[in-house]
Amino acid sequence: MTRRLRAVVLLRVSTVDQDVEVAKAELLRHAELRGFEVVEIIEEVASGAGAVRPGLDRVHELVNRRKVDVVLAWALDRVGRSLIDLLRFVEFLKAHDVTLCTVADALTVRPDGDAASELVVNVLGAAAVFERRRLVERTRLGLARARAKGKRLGRPRTLSPWEDHQVVALRSSGRSWTEVAAEVGCSVAAARRAALRQGEGPAGKGTPVEPTTMPEPLGANPGPEAVPQPNGFDSPDGVAIADYRAHSDEYEGGVR
Repeated sequence: MTRRLRAVVLLRVSTVDQDVEVAKAELLRHAELRGFEVVEIIEEVASGAGAVRPGLDRVHELVNRRKVDVVLAWALDRVGRSLIDLLRFVEFLKAHDVTLCTVADALTVRPDGDAASELVVNVLGAAAVFERRRLVERTRLGLARARAKGKRLGRPRTLSPWEDHQVVALRSSGRSWTEVAAEVGCSVAAARRAALRQGEGPAGKGTPVEPTTMPEPLGANPGPEAVPQPNGFDSPDGVAIADYRAHSDEYEGGVR
């Protein structure tokens, strides 16, 4: 009985937000169709242009220990960070009698490969490097245009404690989140976070936020524990205490 070829599946994404499940399912299906025995699935989050590639280092380890016969990847640009690195990796696999297969490129590079497959590797590798460099150029151009328009780049700024209180006060006055954000000069999300930092209950859309550190409304009953005001009056609105008590019924009735 012929021994099944042992394969290692290499999956690489550039950011943690990217999903590898679709590519993984397709690679596993491809391995099953070709009769490969998948001995390990390697997933790494790393830039193709970065120098640190723990996943690729693991592939090197498996190849050196003669644990695999096939390296299965989605595309050539998922393997090498440059054309030189890609060609070196292909030569490394050839020296250890290991085959490289990429599904998206429909490419199989065998240890005793022909000139045609080597040409395809060079062409596709060069195209991948070219596209990556163009992407870097477009990104830098977009950032330069954004700066020229006065847009603030980077992480959203954190509001100061005073601005947090301003958000609470504006929401208490019935302003919408969009109006609050425009008044304070921040995003709607930042305004919502500011309200939550103040512990003002749910900061959902359309829910007024009641401030806990704002002064009591004028005419409110200060109660027996009221602190005397700096102006020498005991009532919060500056009315003499005697006059204040004389008119307490009007104040409690809502007359200002």
